[in-house]
Amino acid sequence: MAKRQKLTNRFIADLSNDSKKAIHFYDTEVRGFCVTVTPNQTKSFYYVGRINGRSRRVMLGPFPEMTATEARQCCRETIVEAAKGQDISSRKASHRRTLGELFNLYLTVHAKPNKRTWKSDVRDFERFCNSWKARPVVEIRRGHISDLVATIAAENGPGPAHKCRALLSKMFNIAIKHEWVEFNPVTGTDRPQIESRDRYLRPEEIERFFEAVEQLQRETSRDFIKLAVFTGARRSNLCEMRWEELDLNRGVWTIPKEKFKGKRVHTVPLIPQALEILRKRKADAVSGVPWVFPTGSKAGHMMDPKAAMQRVKELSGIKDLRFHDLRRTMGAWQNNNGVPTRMIQSTLGHADIATTAAAYSPSEVEPIRAAMIKAVNAMQKK
Repeated sequence: MAKRQKLTNRFIADLSNDSKKAIHFYDTEVRGFCVTVTPNQTKSFYYVGRINGRSRRVMLGPFPEMTATEARQCCRETIVEAAKGQDISSRKASHRRTLGELFNLYLTVHAKPNKRTWKSDVRDFERFCNSWKARPVVEIRRGHISDLVATIAAENGPGPAHKCRALLSKMFNIAIKHEWVEFNPVTGTDRPQIESRDRYLRPEEIERFFEAVEQLQRETSRDFIKLAVFTGARRSNLCEMRWEELDLNRGVWTIPKEKFKGKRVHTVPLIPQALEILRKRKADAVSGVPWVFPTGSKAGHMMDPKAAMQRVKELSGIKDLRFHDLRRTMGAWQNNNGVPTRMIQSTLGHADIATTAAAYSPSEVEPIRAAMIKAVNAMQKK
């Protein structure tokens, strides 16, 4: 005999099943709405009724990931669809769609067509959401997101937590657009607070830094880190630097728009210190290899000199140094040596100053190069 009770979160939470078969409790408010408790204490919501003349059981979602109120409303919608003769198999299928499937959809419809850095999304998802891949998207609630973001922040810092939260938010917006879910569980969760960072290599550190770099065993690591300072370029652009992008006679590096963060062509003047490194690497380069910093990795080029940077920090005693601080060092030393702000912005190719980006032209290469030389010479006390 069916047991009837108004289904509430408190009532369902207190349910247990000591028998060898599943037990069912039907709601007194919505006909056909029930919760099932299995012998292993798994609790799930169902709609039980006739659809197109056939008796059917349609899973609505698990408890407590889905609340009684949410499941009751979902059941009402299922009843309406069934009454209209609609095929509700798609609704049932939507409850099986996982976060891993949603991420693949996100890559297909948004990330790969629009983001040059979509591979970083893949790395972040694999790193922080791997254990959630098989979880149905309809089961993910605001509390789950909050707990995940808080855990990432505690273990890895606010930066990665902020990125993961933003990634999940975009994914769920796409899920809403494709009618996989009806709301975004990221909405309303706290954003990790990220302090703005103005760290750069200061005068009392710069000599120790270059001495530490020279002590690295691998020439490739030494060249890569020094070029980061001498060009002010982003790590990803340095990793993917190709010989075809370089004109060593004119002393310029042209980064294609599809690789540059600002989605436009960016020209980097190469100062003598940078040209010396690149000309030596060119002389030693293997014919047919397009990368300036080739490796045996799947990508074919250097990805992230983490070990080398860690060694530099140990040797120099500069413990709080990050790779992006090297890019910031170029701008800071230009500023300290009286270089105009607009020239610094052109050097670094900041995308948030549209007027500067629009004004940048090849005719400005030489004054920008002079400004960069001035900064590096000050670093090296020439």
